Amino acid sequence: MSVQRHTRQHAWVIIVTLGVVLFSTSGLAFTVEMASPSTQVIVPHEFVGPLPFREESNWNGDQIMDEVMKRHEQYPFVFEEQTMILQDKRGNRDVRSLRRYSRVENNGAVKYLLIFDNPPTVRGTALLAIRHADGIREDSVYLPALTGALMSLKGAEDGSHFLGTDFAVADLAPEAPEMFIYTRTKDRTFAKVAYFVVDAHPVNEDGKRVKKEGYRRHFIRQDTFFLSRTDFFDRRGRLIKTRTFHDLKRIDGKMWRGNMVLMDNHKSGSETLIKINRRIFSQDYVPPEMFTAEWLTSNKHVGDSAEERLFPETSPLDPQKSAESRKPDPPGALEEITGK
Repeated sequence: MSVQRHTRQHAWVIIVTLGVVLFSTSGLAFTVEMASPSTQVIVPHEFVGPLPFREESNWNGDQIMDEVMKRHEQYPFVFEEQTMILQDKRGNRDVRSLRRYSRVENNGAVKYLLIFDNPPTVRGTALLAIRHADGIREDSVYLPALTGALMSLKGAEDGSHFLGTDFAVADLAPEAPEMFIYTRTKDRTFAKVAYFVVDAHPVNEDGKRVKKEGYRRHFIRQDTFFLSRTDFFDRRGRLIKTRTFHDLKRIDGKMWRGNMVLMDNHKSGSETLIKINRRIFSQDYVPPEMFTAEWLTSNKHVGDSAEERLFPETSPLDPQKSAESRKPDPPGALEEITGK
């Protein structure tokens, strides 16, 4: 991958193995059309101006964020194969391949598991993040080369980054609405696309705003209610990092996903880009036993493909696989191969 900065245009061009994405400093202008490695095709979003008056025009911050969650966070079982590219302020880059598993239980508990496959120095390293139904978080990391045990991240600050990336553990999961006060501010327009702007302030168990913590500013597309950008501010109101989603794809009905996620750390000058190479919506790929210390410390997550680990006798994508051998998926289960 090569990265070039065009100072006069204030834009980044990120060239990935399968395509190109160009976006302005607003992070909201263009998406990538995947092509062959030698082909660079840049396609703009469908431009959308301010929406005509409708009911949503008068919605408050809570109503807007409820619609965001309802449209785009509705599927509880997701598996992804990802490429992560880390770049420091000097331009040095580190490329990692990893798998991401996510599962939402019936009681509202949210579970995330990241497993690093390459390079060999990080192979088998795993991050397990669980947000219980009562809001209590349980984050831990597995470092097979060092301890061979799961180590708790309890006591780490919410804004602290994990494993050298520019992402915090809390950035991996959708926000829990009950943990924030949402305030709608003035709508904005970037590159002829209209956005709702909503500030998210953390609250304590009593529902009162926590003044000692920073806040987030969300930019939500008015045409799709997709949260395209989040600015993170510290408790003094200083911008510390920005997360933007790119290469937006419609998955099913009103549900959209971004196939690239960029976290820009304004404090350190570093950046982390995550590209989703493959995405599967199926509970077969995220069985509950995976999100346990026993499963990780037995090193069942190291080596082989996802299909071979979970389905040793037959591939889950095999049309001949009997219906009796797999659990039924909720309506709308599907597989998306990015770029195809």
